[in-house]
Amino acid sequence: KQVERATQLAKGQDVPNAKFELMDALNMEYPDNSFDMVWACESGEHMPDKTKYVNEMLRVLKPGGRLIIATWCQRDNLDALKASGASEEAMANAYENLVGFTDEEKSRLDFLYREWAHPYFISYEEYARVCERSGMATDITTDDWAQQTIPSWRHSVWAGVYDP
Repeated sequence: KQVERATQLAKGQDVPNAKFELMDALNMEYPDNSFDMVWACESGEHMPDKTKYVNEMLRVLKPGGRLIIATWCQRDNLDALKASGASEEAMANAYENLVGFTDEEKSRLDFLYREWAHPYFISYEEYARVCERSGMATDITTDDWAQQTIPSWRHSVWAGVYDP
């Protein structure tokens, strides 16, 4: 139904050449180097393997292309993780990456995991490190859009409460 709805909305916005497909983001059916740009909007938080997710998007991205990831993230805790003796790669793994988080922060994250069926989050800084470790990305920049998205986030929450 999402593909059908997206197609209807695109036509309603006079974008008749838009094409929507449903497929596994961790194993896309596209050949290597297929796209000039890959835009991932609010999907990373749902992925059970963040490294595989990023690497798959980089695989289908043409050399010199642009990858944009807009997703739910947690705060970065690389320093606490390193101090604990864990590997840097553990940052991108489920539940291994909460070193240095308070019990209250862990409780809030757990609520989001359960309420929204997210496996786990990583920081936007960790997404950049995953890109760096891939060996497929250069000129990596990040930005925190949390403050700019709060108004639409609040609207989404209330819309879900009143019209689930």
